[in-house]
Amino acid sequence: MGEAERAGVGETAPPTHGGAENGAKAKLELDDAFAERTKRGYASDWGMWTAWCAEAGHQPLPASGEAISAYIDASSGKRKPATLSRHIAAIAAAHRIADLPDPTKLRVVKVAMKRLARQHGTRQTQALGLNWQMRDKMLAAAGTDITGLRDRALLSVAYDIGRRRSEVVSLLVEDIDRAEDGTATIVLRRSKTDQEGQGQICYLSAAAVKAVDAWLDAAGVEDGPIFRALRNNGKVGPEAIQGRAVSNLYKKLGRAAGFPRNVWSRLSGHSTRVGLAQDMAAAGIDLVAIMQAGGWKSPAMASRYCERLDVRRGGAARLAVLQGRSPAT
Repeated sequence: MGEAERAGVGETAPPTHGGAENGAKAKLELDDAFAERTKRGYASDWGMWTAWCAEAGHQPLPASGEAISAYIDASSGKRKPATLSRHIAAIAAAHRIADLPDPTKLRVVKVAMKRLARQHGTRQTQALGLNWQMRDKMLAAAGTDITGLRDRALLSVAYDIGRRRSEVVSLLVEDIDRAEDGTATIVLRRSKTDQEGQGQICYLSAAAVKAVDAWLDAAGVEDGPIFRALRNNGKVGPEAIQGRAVSNLYKKLGRAAGFPRNVWSRLSGHSTRVGLAQDMAAAGIDLVAIMQAGGWKSPAMASRYCERLDVRRGGAARLAVLQGRSPAT
C-alpha cells in the first residue's frame, strides 16, 4: 500500500504544509455530520492548528501525538482548557474525515491535557442566570415599537423553553400548537443534542404566547422564522435574527431595566437557560423534570447550573442565618 493510500486524503501523500490540511478544513466546513456552528468552530480551530504547525515545523495531517502534545503545552496559559479541548476535537474530526487514525487518543496527548488541567483547572465561567424577577423587569423595560415587541416575545420564549440561543432563533411559526387555555407547545426541530432532527416538544406559557402573537401580528409574519432580523428603518426582514444578537438584546434590556453594569454586562445568550434551571430548582422541581425542560441528557450540567443556589440553601448558609451572621430569606 502506497503512502497516499495509507493517508486516505488524495492521490499524493499530504505535504508538511499545504493542500491536505486545507482540504480537511474544507471538509470540516461541509461535512453534514456537524451542526453549522460546530463546523464553523472546527474550521477556525483547524486553521489555528495548521498555522502553529507551519511555524513549529510539524505536519498537521496526519499529526503525531508528540506534535499535538507540544501544541497543548505551547498554548497553555494563552487559551482556556475548554478552548483547547475543542481544538483537539477539531483535530480528531479532521483525521476521522480523512479516514486516518485519531492521534488525539494517544497517551501522550491525554497526559498533556491532564497536565493542562492541573496547571489551570477545568472549571468554566458560568453565564449569569436570568431569573424570572430579572425577566419581568426586562420585559417591562422593552419598548412598544416593533423592536420592543420582538424583544419581549423572544425573551419570553427563551425563558420558557430554556434552550440555547441558536435553538431559540431557529423556532418556526408553523411549529406552534396552541391550546384552548392560551398556552402552547412548540417543536424544536433540531438541537445540539438532537443533530438528526428527531425534534423535541417545548412548553410555552400563556404569557409567552400572548407576547409572540403581539409580535407576529405587528410584524405581519405568518410562517417561517418567528424571530426576525429588523432593518435600520424598522422593516421586518425574512431571515431569522442571528443567535449572537441574542446576547446584545439581553444586555440592552438589562440596561433599560436599570440593572447595574456588573449585572447587565454579564448577561449572555445562555442566561435564560441558566436562570430557568435555577428557578425550577428554587421552586423544588425535581432534577428529572429540570432535565426534560432544558433538554439535558446528563444531570451533571443541570446540577451545575443550580449549585450556587444549592450552596446558598446549604448547611453553612442556614447556620449563618441561625447565628445572625446572615439575614433570613
